[in-house]
Amino acid sequence: LRAYHSGRIQEQELISPIHTLLEKEPNCANDHTKDFLTRAFSRTNLTQKDREKLEESLGKLALGAPQHADLVFSILVETGSAALCDVALAAPRYAERTFYALIGPVKQRMHSKHEMERRWCAEQLGRLATATPDYADEIFSLLLRLMEEKHHFFHVQTAAIRAFGNLMVAAYPCRDKAFELLLEICVKAEQAPEAKAQGLGEISKATACVECFMDLVEAAPSYADEIFILL
Repeated sequence: LRAYHSGRIQEQELISPIHTLLEKEPNCANDHTKDFLTRAFSRTNLTQKDREKLEESLGKLALGAPQHADLVFSILVETGSAALCDVALAAPRYAERTFYALIGPVKQRMHSKHEMERRWCAEQLGRLATATPDYADEIFSLLLRLMEEKHHFFHVQTAAIRAFGNLMVAAYPCRDKAFELLLEICVKAEQAPEAKAQGLGEISKATACVECFMDLVEAAPSYADEIFILL
């Protein structure tokens, strides 16, 4: 930031490194970070990539410096960015508004025939699972529909599995049923023919399940015996 203020670095050159830094360590955010991000975000000539990085950086600013949560929420609610989830984590008073700001676009796009659209929905639901666990039942139901749709894109299903994993950790009421669902996927993967594409898809999904189980053991050690036997 000092290099930027002294004119040695252009504003646009700083967007990416600040984004990387805040991703790794949100607690380094301060008032100077806030000033830079809000000034940069107000520019009209931003590329889509830079805009998305600034949105994510603003979310991390709220996480690292919660005193700026009100300002960050007011900016991000206008764009509908998933970085609102970081604001809800920093300031739970925004959880309800975050959920309703993001769930509409998810419902609109989750029946798309395009894999990227559906994968995006699964990833959004995963972030909402962590940030707004009070809405776990609705998130669980939407994820289940993504898993059961006839378009069997395993990348979409893998993203949905990771979202179920977030639910298991963050939302106690959904823990058992999410665990049983992922357990079933793992068992199915054991019979998958490895040489076939479908088999590789099943293995990818099973790998995601195992990663979720590792996170669950940290949050709920009572599952350790069952997970150990499975592994």
